[in-house]
Amino acid sequence: MNAKLVSNVVRCLCSVVFLVTCSTSARTEAASYLATNGFITDPILDTSGSTHPYSGNNLEPNANLYGVNLTGANLTGANLTDADRLQQPGHPL
Repeated sequence: MNAKLVSNVVRCLCSVVFLVTCSTSARTEAASYLATNGFITDPILDTSGSTHPYSGNNLEPNANLYGVNLTGANLTGANLTDADRLQQPGHPL
């Protein structure tokens, strides 16, 4: 292989790595939730099937959801048993 061909191959591979990194890093910012059937739903979707903008802690039983905005989230089957049970700032138990 000549140097020009090797250079083109390396450039293509770098582009592929860059694109994969960009697409996976954007996905890792989204949160997930534990469903009642034991499966993890990742990412949380909105009611139109798009990724919901919430990127905080993953939703699970006993989660403290104080101040969390899940407006429009499709949480069908989410296991949020005892969620928001923890003491909220400024409120007694």
